[in-house]
Amino acid sequence: MEFNHYQVLGVPRNASLDNIKKAYKTLAKKYHPDVNPGSKFYEDHFKKVTAAYAVLSDPVKRQQYDVKLYQAERPPITRPAQTRPSAQQRPRRTAPAQTQASFSLSLGMPSKQNLIVIGVILLFVIGGYTLFNVMNRLASDNHYELGLESEKKKDYAGAMYYYQQGIEMDNSNYKIQEHLANVLVSARPEFKESYLQAAHLYARVLQHTKENKDTLLYKLSQCYLELDEYDKALITLEEINPAFNDTTLLLKGECYIQNKQWDNALIVFDEFMSHHSFSDLAHQKEGYVFYKNVEYEKAKEHLDKAILINPSNGANYYVRGLVAIATADTLDACRDFETCNELEYEGADRALYKFCQTH
Repeated sequence: MEFNHYQVLGVPRNASLDNIKKAYKTLAKKYHPDVNPGSKFYEDHFKKVTAAYAVLSDPVKRQQYDVKLYQAERPPITRPAQTRPSAQQRPRRTAPAQTQASFSLSLGMPSKQNLIVIGVILLFVIGGYTLFNVMNRLASDNHYELGLESEKKKDYAGAMYYYQQGIEMDNSNYKIQEHLANVLVSARPEFKESYLQAAHLYARVLQHTKENKDTLLYKLSQCYLELDEYDKALITLEEINPAFNDTTLLLKGECYIQNKQWDNALIVFDEFMSHHSFSDLAHQKEGYVFYKNVEYEKAKEHLDKAILINPSNGANYYVRGLVAIATADTLDACRDFETCNELEYEGADRALYKFCQTH
């Protein structure tokens, strides 16, 4: 029995990159030829583990592998085809005895007959082309429905397979392209390539449809943020109707923070908090801006409010710890770093190592 790459590493198909790395390190140590010299079994298995990791650790290769794996497990759905009687069933027609010249558009044929023959040929060509497009559209819509079912079950590999097949059948089916972009972001949130592909799809859909424009622009701006393209994100956010969603202000603020435009960031965060005064995220972001502006008292004031509103958000403690370090209050800083480490906030362990080894 041949195992797939996920089975070789012993991880589920939705495993994160970190879990894949951990599994690989564990198995590499166990089956490394240096640990088991002369064992062909261990040597062969080590090669399989290495090959599996080479594919699953690369976002592009992994996505291609997932689709191929899904195709292998589920036979592709064939496109609807016209049923035609077989050669044995078709009645034979005996052609009248005419010369080849009578079938051709010779110069001697009257122009009216020429036009009739040309018109009939064009009619068949146009009809065949139209029928071909209609059948492809129906097949594409069928794959769209199957993709929706897979997406609802969080079977992202299956959804990607159906959506990609549907796009190949009808490249002008923009609703399926939007859903493929959604799945790419949901299935591979840790990979930049997913956001790059999704951004391309969202931009393409925006060019060809006026439906859900604000929603598409919002999703596109999120992709640009993940790709560190903050100027593009800001331009996209400016196109969204201000009444669409207040969280666009938070996205704008994040762009301004990354561009170190502190004053602009404070303006949009203040505007957001005028409608959502109990948002711990807004207080946290504003506290961070004041920290970067070396206004530590104001920063601490906002971060205290953020923690009061949501004491389970490790990021709130982490930023307050940075403020405490800036004011030489190492004891309070380490308490905050320890708390956010308990809350499993990324970066807390590094802060503890850097600032709190002797405390």
